[in-house]
Amino acid sequence: MVMLAADVDADKAALMIDPPGAVGRRSPKTKPSWYLVVTEGKMIPPDGRRSMAKCAGSSIVEIKGSHAIYVSQPKPSRKS
Repeated sequence: MVMLAADVDADKAALMIDPPGAVGRRSPKTKPSWYLVVTEGKMIPPDGRRSMAKCAGSSIVEIKGSHAIYVSQPKPSRKS
């Protein structure tokens, strides 16, 4: 859990590992997508994230923070 959510409270991090509910699929040919690149993530290097976003045809937004950015910074300022 340390690598996934190093800057998140342990109780919140535990919820992230076993979230309540399923995530649906998106249609890449009909809907736009965005990819949030976290520059301080330890799980996937930022260059790898950029590459994945490019392959998916996503618009890229970068923010300084960890893989758990949505919990550690729920309202961060945009970097790009």
